[in-house]
Amino acid sequence: MRTYFRFLWRNKLYSAINLAGLTVSLAFSVMIFSHAAGQLRISRSNPDCREIYAVSYDNSAIMCYGMADILRNSIPEAAEVTRFSAPSDGDAIAGYGDRKYTVSLMTADKAFFSMFNVEMKEGNADLPEGGSCVLISESFAEKIAGNGESLVGKTIVIADGPFTVTGIFEDTGKDIIPYTDIIADISGDRFTGQYKSDPYKTFGAIQTFIRVNPGTDMTALAEKVDREFAKALNAAGRQETEEDSFGFIRLDRLYFHQGNIFLNKGNTKALKNLTLAGIALLLSALFNYISLSTALAGKRAKEMATRRLLGSTRREIILRYIQESFIFTSICFILGILLAVALVPTVGRLVTDPGLESQTAGMSVDDMFTAGAILSYIALAVLISVISGLLPAIAASGFTPMDIVQGSLGMRGKMIFSKIFIVVQNALSIILMSMAIVMECQMKHMLERPSGCSLDDILYLSTDFSDNDAIRFLDKLRALPCVESAGACQSIPGAIGSSYVNPDKDGNKASYWFMKCDSATFNMLGFDIVEQYGQTVPGAVWLSESAAATSGTDHAHTDLSKTVSYDYKGRNIATGIVKDFIIMDAGYSEKTENGIIFIVRPEELWSLSYAIKTEGDHAQARRMITECYEAHCREVFGITVPAWINDYMTDYLENSLEGARRTMKMVEMFMILAIVLSLSGLVAISIFYADGNRKSIALHKVYGGTYGSEMLRNIRTYMVMALIAAAISIPVSVILSERYLQEFAWRIDSYGWIFAVTALLSLLFTAASVIWQVSRAARTDPAEALKTE
Repeated sequence: MRTYFRFLWRNKLYSAINLAGLTVSLAFSVMIFSHAAGQLRISRSNPDCREIYAVSYDNSAIMCYGMADILRNSIPEAAEVTRFSAPSDGDAIAGYGDRKYTVSLMTADKAFFSMFNVEMKEGNADLPEGGSCVLISESFAEKIAGNGESLVGKTIVIADGPFTVTGIFEDTGKDIIPYTDIIADISGDRFTGQYKSDPYKTFGAIQTFIRVNPGTDMTALAEKVDREFAKALNAAGRQETEEDSFGFIRLDRLYFHQGNIFLNKGNTKALKNLTLAGIALLLSALFNYISLSTALAGKRAKEMATRRLLGSTRREIILRYIQESFIFTSICFILGILLAVALVPTVGRLVTDPGLESQTAGMSVDDMFTAGAILSYIALAVLISVISGLLPAIAASGFTPMDIVQGSLGMRGKMIFSKIFIVVQNALSIILMSMAIVMECQMKHMLERPSGCSLDDILYLSTDFSDNDAIRFLDKLRALPCVESAGACQSIPGAIGSSYVNPDKDGNKASYWFMKCDSATFNMLGFDIVEQYGQTVPGAVWLSESAAATSGTDHAHTDLSKTVSYDYKGRNIATGIVKDFIIMDAGYSEKTENGIIFIVRPEELWSLSYAIKTEGDHAQARRMITECYEAHCREVFGITVPAWINDYMTDYLENSLEGARRTMKMVEMFMILAIVLSLSGLVAISIFYADGNRKSIALHKVYGGTYGSEMLRNIRTYMVMALIAAAISIPVSVILSERYLQEFAWRIDSYGWIFAVTALLSLLFTAASVIWQVSRAARTDPAEALKTE
C-alpha cells in the first residue's frame, strides 16, 4: 500500500479532485437515499399495512360518515372497520383550569387504536360512547400539567363543553396518522355533527379504513360496496344523482398516494427529483474517478510491469487495484457521512418544509444510521471499488515485462475510457443545466400568470368567525384607517378549494369550482365582465367563460338548473359571464377551470373569510388588521386562534410556489456540483493528455506546424466530446423537461432554445477548461520536448 499512497502524494491534483468529488457526491447520495428509505419505512411502518385499506371516493381518501356502518353490517369480507376524522389544524380551543389553548383535535372509534397501534401511556383507549370523554397526547398533557400532575379523570373544556380525560396516549405524527392533541369519541354530535346529519352525502375529512380477510378480491369488493351504498341511499330516502365510484387504497401505498389529502404523506415528486439528481451526481463523480484512474494507469505502468517480472499474475494486479480503490472509497465514504450529518439541516430545508408539508416529510440524521443504511454503505463501497478499480486495473495489468524493455508504455490507446467517461459527465451536466433553466423559466412563467381579476392590494383573511361575531368583525375591518374596502366571502380566486360535479351541456360529467362572496367583494376584485344579464345583488350567479362554454350558457340560455346548478337556494339563473379567473394557486398540478361565483349576503355564510383592499404600506396594514383580528379573537374565543390564511394574495400566490422553488434550488445546487466535477475532470485529463502529447506537438511543429494549428488540432478532440455529449443529452433533457412540466396546469410552451443554450455553454466550458493546458504544451520548445522523450 505504501507505493499506492506514494503515488497519490505525487499526483496531488488528481488525488484532490477524486477525493473532493467522490466525498461530496457520496455525502449527498447518503442524505438522499437514506431519506428516501426513511420515507418508505414510514409508509410500511404498520405491520398490517398490506391488509389495511383506506376506502376512497373518486380515488381520494375522503369519506362520508355512514360508510363504516355499511361495511360493518353488509360486507362480510371486512375483518375490522374503523372510522375517524382527520386531526384539525390547531383551530380547536381547549381549556384547563384558568388557561386556554389552541389544539388539534380528531375523533375516532375504538377500532382505530388497535388498527393503527396507538400506544397508551396512562389509562386506556376505551372511550365510552356518547362523546363525554377524551384522550390527550403525552405532549399536550405535559404542556398543561408540567408539574407531573396526573390528568386522568380530570376535566378539560372543549368548545364550551366539559370532557373527562380517560387516558393519555403516546404522541402520534410518526407515521401516516398526523399529530393530534386530543382524540374524542366519534359517535358524539359535538365535533362531527355536519357529517352525521347527512351520513351518505356529506364527504370530507372522515377517514374509513378496513382490514380485509386474506384472499379478498378488492376489485369485486369495490363493486359490492357501490351496490351496498346505493341500497343505503335508497333506504334513507335519497336518490343517486350520479354513479358513485368507491375504491380502496392499500395503507402502504396511501402514504404516497395523490388521494391522501388529510393524513401525513410523502412527497412523491420531491423524492423522485431527489433520487434522479442524486444518481446523476453520484454517476458524475464515479465517472470522474474512473476516467482519472484509467488515465493515470500509465503512470504506474512501469511499477505493474515490474511486478509482473517479479512473479505477480495479472489477476493479482487486478485485485490489488480493487483493494486500493476500496481503501480510497472507504475514506471518501467516512468523510462523506460526516459531511452529510453536517449538511442535513441545510439540505433538509431545501428538500422539504415540514411546516408547510407533512409532519413526516423532513430529512433526519437518524435515517442515515439504521442497520439497513449501514449495510447499504458497505455494499455501495464494494460496488464502487470494483467498478472504479477494474478498468484501470485491466489497463495497467496489460503491461508486460517486455514493455519495459521495448519502452512501449504509452497510454494513448487507453485514453478511450477517459474520453467515454468525459462524454457521459458532460451529458449529465447538460441535462442538469437544462432542467435548472427550464425550472427557472417555469417559475417566472407561473409568477406572471394572469389572475383574471384584480388582486393588487387585496389581503385575504380566512377565519373561524361565524354568525354575529363574523358580521361585527367585518364592521371593525371597515373602520380601520388602512382599509379602503372590505367584503365577506368563502374563498377567493387563487384559493378556491370547493368544487362539485354536475352535467355539462352534453350531459357528461364536469367539475365546477365555486366561491361565494358578497357584492362588495365581487366589485372589489374587478372581474372582467364579458356579458351581463342582471345586477350583482344577492342571488346573482356569475360564470367564467370556460364554465359558460362547458354548460352551454349564453344570453339565450341562462337557465342553470340542469348544468351549473349547485342547488344553492334556488339560484339557477345566470347573471353574466366574466373572463376566466384563477381557481387554485399556480403550484396546483391539475387543470382547474369552470369558475362559478355565487353572490350572497354575509349572514348567509356559515363562516366568514374576508377580502380586504388596503391603502398604503402593506406591512403596516397587515399589522393593523392582524392586531384587530387577534383582539376580536380574544373577545370571541378568549384566546387568539391562528387564521387559516392572513396574507396579501399576490404574496400568497408567490409563496404557493415554495415547493417548486425548493426543487429548483436543489437541482441548481446539484447542477453546479456536477459541472464542477465535470470541469475538474476535464482539467485533470487535459493536463495528462497535454503531457502525453508534447512529443507529438513537437514533431508537428518541426514539420511546419504552428502554435495556432496545434491548438486547434488538440482542442478539436475535446470539442468533439462536447458535441457528442450534447447529442446524447438533449433528447434526454427534452423528455425530462416535458415530464416535469406536466406537474403544472399553467406551463411554458416554447422552450426549445434552452437546449441550444446549454449545448453552447457546454462547448464554452469545455474550451475554457482545457485551453490553458493545451496552450502550455503548444508553446513548449520542440527541442526541449524531444529532449525529454
